[in-house]
Amino acid sequence: MASNNELKAGVAIVRVFKARARPGKESELADKLARTSPTVVKDKTGFLGYFTGGPAQPHSRDFCFISMWRHFLALKEVFGDAWRESHLPPGYAELIEEHSIEHYELMDEGRRR
Repeated sequence: MASNNELKAGVAIVRVFKARARPGKESELADKLARTSPTVVKDKTGFLGYFTGGPAQPHSRDFCFISMWRHFLALKEVFGDAWRESHLPPGYAELIEEHSIEHYELMDEGRRR
């Protein structure tokens, strides 16, 4: 996991946003994650792609939005000095009970073995 210090230049970064929907707001949050979250990052320099995920367990209200970036400097360019923090677009706060953000360095095939 990434530390609070600056990350390695030139290493791809995976940004994992996790959110628990407020009870009864699951479908609204799923819709926002699918439609709004990509517009925040799409077409930004250094952005490589994204995935959205919804609950895999019955009665879960947990969702995620995972984005991939060429390096942490691309994140800083988009989110500024607050790149380590969650960015909640308008309309999200009232749908979310709790949330977190984590960053990981993407590992190449040789490092996984």
